[in-house]
This record gives sequence, C-alpha cells and structure tokens, in this order.
Amino acid sequence: MEAASGYVGDCARGKDFGSCEGVHCTHGGEQYCVLHSPSDEKKAEFEKALKNKIGNEDFNFAGAVFPRGTVRFDDCKLVAANFSYAEFNGKIDFSSTEFSGNTDFSNARFSGDTDFSDARFTGDTNFSNARFGGDDTHFSRAKFSNDETDFSAVEFSSTNDTSFRHTKFSSKWIAFCNAKFTGYKVSFRKAIFSGSAHFSEAEFNCELSGFIDAEFQGEWTYFSEAIFSASQGIYFNGAKFYSAWTAFSSTKFNGNSLFTNAEFNHGWTTFSEAQFSGKETNFSEARFGGNVAFVSVIFGAQRTLFSNTEFSGNRIFFSDAEFSGGWTTFSEAQFTGSSAYFSHAEFSGAQTVFMNTTFAGKRSYFQGTTFTEKVAFLGSRKREVFRPHTWVRFDHCLIHKPELLTFNTVLLRPGWFVNVDVRKVDFTDVEWYMSLDQGMNLESALRSLKQRFSDAVLALRRRRLGQAWQNVTANPLTYELEALKERKIDAPYPLLSQAYQRLAANYEDNRNYAGASGFNYWAMDTQRRERWMSAFAPWRLLWWYWVLSGYGERTWRSAMWLAVILFGFAVLYMLIGYKQAFPEAVAYSLGVMSHQAAKLACSGCILLQYFVFVEGIVGPLQVALFALALRRRFMRSKG
Repeated sequence: MEAASGYVGDCARGKDFGSCEGVHCTHGGEQYCVLHSPSDEKKAEFEKALKNKIGNEDFNFAGAVFPRGTVRFDDCKLVAANFSYAEFNGKIDFSSTEFSGNTDFSNARFSGDTDFSDARFTGDTNFSNARFGGDDTHFSRAKFSNDETDFSAVEFSSTNDTSFRHTKFSSKWIAFCNAKFTGYKVSFRKAIFSGSAHFSEAEFNCELSGFIDAEFQGEWTYFSEAIFSASQGIYFNGAKFYSAWTAFSSTKFNGNSLFTNAEFNHGWTTFSEAQFSGKETNFSEARFGGNVAFVSVIFGAQRTLFSNTEFSGNRIFFSDAEFSGGWTTFSEAQFTGSSAYFSHAEFSGAQTVFMNTTFAGKRSYFQGTTFTEKVAFLGSRKREVFRPHTWVRFDHCLIHKPELLTFNTVLLRPGWFVNVDVRKVDFTDVEWYMSLDQGMNLESALRSLKQRFSDAVLALRRRRLGQAWQNVTANPLTYELEALKERKIDAPYPLLSQAYQRLAANYEDNRNYAGASGFNYWAMDTQRRERWMSAFAPWRLLWWYWVLSGYGERTWRSAMWLAVILFGFAVLYMLIGYKQAFPEAVAYSLGVMSHQAAKLACSGCILLQYFVFVEGIVGPLQVALFALALRRRFMRSKG
C-alpha cells in the first residue's frame, strides 16, 4: 500500500472532504484512503493514520469512518476539529475532551454508545443533522460556550438514555430545532441554558422526557410546535424560566405533563394553542411572575391541576381555552396580577373547582365563557375567592346547566352579573359587597350609617373631601353604577336592574326571602335613580313608593311614616283647637285613619275638614304599605 497523507486523488470520498490520511485500500471495487474506507478490516492501519493526524495537530476527520474500538479521544485537546459526515462504529469516547475553536460534527453518525461527558466546547459547535444510536448518549456536565451551539435536526435514538444532565450551554444561541428524541429516556436535568434556547418543532418520543430543575436564562426560550409523546411523563418540575419570552405555542403534550414548582419569572410565557392529553397535566405550585398566555389551549388530560399556582404577572390569559378533561382544579391558586382573563373559555370537563382561589387583581373576566358541566367557586370566611376591588365579568356567559354552576362562601357583586341569566345558579352562603340587606331593618340602617360617617371622618382627617362625601352618601347601588359607568357599559341602569331582578328571582325560588327582598329593593332603586332628579321627585309615584316604604321592602320605614302621620295629625288637631289633650288628639287621629271617628260637627272649620280628609286618604294608604312590608318581613322570617 502507498501512503497518502492529504492525498485525495484516488480516494472515492477524498474529493468531498479533503481529509485523507494513511495507505490506499480497495473496498467494493473503489479506492479509498484508510481514513475513509468503510472496511471493517482496517483497524491497525487506521490507528496509525489517526495517531499521525493527531501528532500533526490535524483534526480534520470529515467523512472519516471509525471502526469499532478505535475511538478514544478522552482528555484530548482538539482545535477546530471537523468530524462532519464522520461515521463512528462502536463505542465513542470524547469524555473530558477539550474542543477549542469551531467544532463540526454535522451529519455525523454515531452507531454505538456515545460519551461526551465533561467535554468542553469553547467555540461554535455544530451537531446539526447528526444521528446518535447505541444504548446511551451522554453529554452530562459538558460545557458549551461562544456564539452558537447547533443540535438542530439531530436524531437521538439511543435505546436507553440520552443525557444532558448538568450540561451548561453558555452559547448565545442553542438550537435543538427539529431534533428527534426516541428511546427510553431523555434528560436535561439541571441543565443550564444561558443563551436563547430553541426546541421548536422538536419531537420527544421517549417513554420519559425530563427537564427537571433545568434553567433557561437566555432572552428567548422556544418549544413552539414541539411534540412530547412520553408514556411515563414529561417532566419540567422545578424548571426555571428567566427568559423575556418563553414559548410553548402549539406544543403537543401527549402524556402526563408535570410543571410542578416550575418558575416562569420574567417577561411573557405563552402556551397558546398547546394541547395537553394523558392522565395528568400538573402546574401545581408553579409560579408565573410575568405575563402568561394559555389562549386557545386544550386541557384534555383526565386531571388538570393548578393547585397553589401563583400568577403575579400583569396579564394572565386563559381566553378561549378548553377544559375538556375529567377534572380541573385551581384550588388555592392566586391571581394577584392586574388582569386575569377566562373570556370565551369552555369548561366542558366533568368538574372544575376554584376552591379558595384568590382573584386579587383589577380585572377577572369570565366574559362569554361556556359552562357546560359542574363548575364550583368555593371559598371560606378567610378566603372569599374574589376581592371587592376586583371587577369580575360574567356577562354573556353560556350556562348549559345553571344548577351545576356554584358560588359557595364567596364574595360577589351584582354588577358582575349583568347580561347573564343566573336565576337557576347555585348561590350558597354568598357575601354580597357592602351587604345588600343594608337598611332592611332599623338596626342595619343605623349600623350602616354609623360606619359611613366613621369612614367619612377618617377621610376628612386625611383631607380627602371628595372621599368623605362619597362615604356619607354611598350605598351598594352607588358603587355598582359607578363601576359600570367607569367601564363604559352601555345602559348601566336597566342592565343592573335586570341583574338585581334575576338574583331576586333566584333567592325567591330558594326561599331566601331576606336576600330576595334586598335584591328587589335595589332593582327598584336602580329604576328610580335612572330618572332625572331622583333624590327629590314628588311628582312621581315611584319616588313616593321609595320614601314611604322602601318599595314595600323596608318595614321600619313604613312604620316610621305611619307614626309620623298618626302623631303629626294629632298635633295639628291640637293646634287648631279641636282637641285639647294629646292622648285625645291621638285617639281621634287614629279614628280618622281607620274611618271610625264620629261625624264632624257643623263647626264650619274648613281647616279641620281638610286635615281629616287628607289623613283619611294618606293614613289608610300608609297602613296598607306597612301591612305589605310587614307581610314581606313575615315571609322573610319564615323563609
């Protein structure tokens, strides 16, 4: 054989790679240098050629075919190594190897176990379109630095384990786009991505895929359109995403997906149009510190858990999401950012529970949401789910089975239910903002007045005159109307009145007459306030109905006015000299009201006749209003 260092003339592959070395040999009727020959019988000559190239610091092995048992580069230092299109047969050991300068393994084929553990890559690194077979592929504790690390379109098909555990990717750009992972397991446990990481359209078809405790620190992290098909689980437990933009858009999770204790700390995180299936999707105790989008996501797993999840970003979107799995829970989840949107979401799974969930931002919208099956908002006295300063919208919701929509021990505001029919919805032990029974009896009226004046005094001490006046004059209806107007809701008065009426019907059907009375009062009061000069309009019957009996819902008010009429006319009878003693005047006034007084003497006192005529009309009318209010009061106490 003839030595041919660098000679490419007779090598069938030399013209493609220019990396020839060693003696010539023939294989399959073609001439090759020993470096490129596909023969299995070249081991001794190949080892000589390999040592010769390394000795000459020539690390161009492009297209080389490495026979079994000849590849040990462990602890070596390779500069500008080129292994593109190389074929590695048998076990390959690059553990603790130092690769400086640009390193190229593009289109390489690794048919045996591959070990790059503790390797160092200090230049741009290219593994694009490489193929890894064998039982195990290890890049554990490897370190990649400089501008680019490229694993795009790589196929990892090792039957047992593909490991990037504790690997540090310090490159500005880390690409696993279109990579394919098969075999039993792939693990990026505690891997650190300091640069932008791209797993777009990657396919994870292993039984187990894990990014447990991995850290993504670059500006971008992309898993968009990736496919995870792991029968034993997809693990992002404890993973930390610090990227300005983290994207799982249109990603498919075909297996148990676990993001428990994961942290999404900054910027935007989007799972828009992602699909979750399998037995469990678990985001329990995950923390989202930035804006989050689960827009149009399909949660189809048997269990979807957001228990104790923290959403503190300004915008949280579950808009158009579909919860179609068996059971979904947001128990103890906290939405403390500015806005949480569930608009046009669909809850069609067997059961969805918001137990002790906290909605504490400015807005929480369930606008246009579809409630198909059981959905429950369950709170407690310490955790009432919705905060009073949060504006929640349930308008235009589609409630297929209203008896399965439950609000239990939560704080609600009537203005949240405009443009939605809640007459059959289950309201149990609900606390309505500012207590709708305010003024229902004398005790509650005095208590409310005392509290309002106390708040006004506190505002005056802080030199807030406007706030002080608002505290004195405010009531539940004032706050609801102001909130609707602030949000530019068209026709706030009729819409709010309708909401009160539907809530009253709900409470009436459930024999909660006290609650129904409160809603009826505010429904009527909303209609009165829609008119001009609603505070003083004696030319309107509705105004008199409000003043004299609180629309038949305020027993104490009708009784007070009845007493005013009785004793007031008694005083008048004394003033005109018809009666001398007050008890006698009261008795006569009572007789006039009941039409039992003796016929008037022909005294010619027109003023007396006028008083008797007026009291004969007003008195019985007020008695009727008092009787109506008393009847409603009796029904409430009975209910």
